[in-house]
Amino acid sequence: MSGSNDIPITARVDHPRDRRIRWLLGGVSIALLIAATQTGCASRLERARSAHAQGDDEKAEELYQKSIAAQKDDADLARRELVEMKVELGRKQVKKDPVKGEQLFREALALDGSSEPAKDGLGRALKAQGKTDAAVGVLAGESEFGACSLCGRYLAVVLLERAAERENAKELQGALDDYKRAVELVPQPDTWFAISRVQAALGDGDASVAAVEDAAKLIQESDTLAQEAFVRVREKVVLKALTTGDVALADRFLKIFPPGSGGERWYTLQLQVAREQYRRKDTDGAMARIEPFLGPEHTDTLPESHKPQFEKLLSTMYQARGTSEMHAGKPAVADEWFTKAMKLEPESNKIRLLRALALAGQRDVDTGLKIVETTPDSAAGRAEIEAILYSMKVHNLIDAGQLDAAKETLTRAQASNYEQPEVHVAMAALLAETPAPKPSRKDAKILKRDGVVDYPDGEINRYGEALSELAWARAQADSQGERYPYRGPEYKQRAQQLEQRIRAFYPYPVKFNEDSNTVLTFEAAGGGKDIEIDAPNGQRESVFAAAGKQVEVTIQTPGLVTIKVGKQRLALYTEPYTHLHIKL
Repeated sequence: MSGSNDIPITARVDHPRDRRIRWLLGGVSIALLIAATQTGCASRLERARSAHAQGDDEKAEELYQKSIAAQKDDADLARRELVEMKVELGRKQVKKDPVKGEQLFREALALDGSSEPAKDGLGRALKAQGKTDAAVGVLAGESEFGACSLCGRYLAVVLLERAAERENAKELQGALDDYKRAVELVPQPDTWFAISRVQAALGDGDASVAAVEDAAKLIQESDTLAQEAFVRVREKVVLKALTTGDVALADRFLKIFPPGSGGERWYTLQLQVAREQYRRKDTDGAMARIEPFLGPEHTDTLPESHKPQFEKLLSTMYQARGTSEMHAGKPAVADEWFTKAMKLEPESNKIRLLRALALAGQRDVDTGLKIVETTPDSAAGRAEIEAILYSMKVHNLIDAGQLDAAKETLTRAQASNYEQPEVHVAMAALLAETPAPKPSRKDAKILKRDGVVDYPDGEINRYGEALSELAWARAQADSQGERYPYRGPEYKQRAQQLEQRIRAFYPYPVKFNEDSNTVLTFEAAGGGKDIEIDAPNGQRESVFAAAGKQVEVTIQTPGLVTIKVGKQRLALYTEPYTHLHIKL
């Protein structure tokens, strides 16, 4: 448009000395531009832009299309701007009318199939309509429109939503595939946590842990949400691992250490793992875990609220180790462990008593008893250990031939704690030295002729009762378990030696019978057998022991019992509180 004032106006507008003239001339320039577009002096492209600016998108598209059809120099520019306009309009439509939005994006792609904003918009419009799979196809470059580098972030969002839906529907493999694709596009800790969760559900524990390790690498010092998510995942996995005894898995998680993952909750888990190790009898492993936390490396980080718990658990394990050494007959080694425990709990009367037991095991029973006497009656273990020490003294007195003093001391042991196995072993030792009621001359002849027990020196002591007491002691010790802390240092050895000595001449196994009578269980080897029994006070029994079966007879008054099996005659001096098993 020749004669235009545009150039002079521009020059004068930039002049700084006359602002009023600049304002007036600026108004004239705008008016001339509008007049020019209205009179047809502007190109179609310019008029298309103007129409779009004024909100007349239909007119704008018509003019853009004519510009494109004209195939002049500005055709490519017109095409590009029309695509941009449709993308802009499509974005506005997606939320209120996604179908219309989809149409606009497809029109844009029809004009330019490489437009990534149009591809991204089409994926969003499809997702808004619930066409998730189709949206993924477009965003992932799997549709006819090809790849889209711009679409990655939103594709990750769609994949995560679909993965969650699949996981809830128990379509675990599909969920896992979506989570993995999403994390490749946008690496986030939460996505790795989801992958770990699904891997665990699929039974792939190693992959589940590896996913958490990958998540931890992404957690930043400032990302408190991710830190808290990691701590929750760690607690859940560690506690679940402990229910199955998988300490190795728990440890693998405890060694993953992103920012913000230490502190009180980490120490709490370590304590729980140590307790589980100890419960599963891995005392060495539990001690190796706990001991460093009470050392210099953790002085500034171990919470004060946790220190007493760690000390208490470690002391308990030291006591258990000492108890184990006592069971093995090693009181000196046991005392070393008890001493370590006392350093952690110096006011513990229980540990003090355990040390008294260890000292007694080193041939110093009297010193052990003095320690017991100065310990409060209410102290844990006092009655048990007092009973054990008096029982040990019983054995010493028997060895010295002081049977009357041994009986008095046994009474004191029974008064302290009658349920202690050591008390019953001491009683068995005393019974083995105690004569049974002397049989009549007639009974003595029968025993000499048909007796099944070859009593040492012909002296009938209460060997059956002794075996019965040993059986009771063994059953009681088994019920108390290996970790029962109050165990005499020579308990097992004394019980075994005494039983072996008696069983060398006493032919029948004996169980404890809680009544003062005698129970005989007969078992016939081979074919069935008729059995005739004569017992004191005129008791007579006739029973049949079928092959492979057992038959039981109770002798009401212990004493001489004769047993006739066919032509075979047996004589047995029975004792109260015994249950004999006789194979014929």
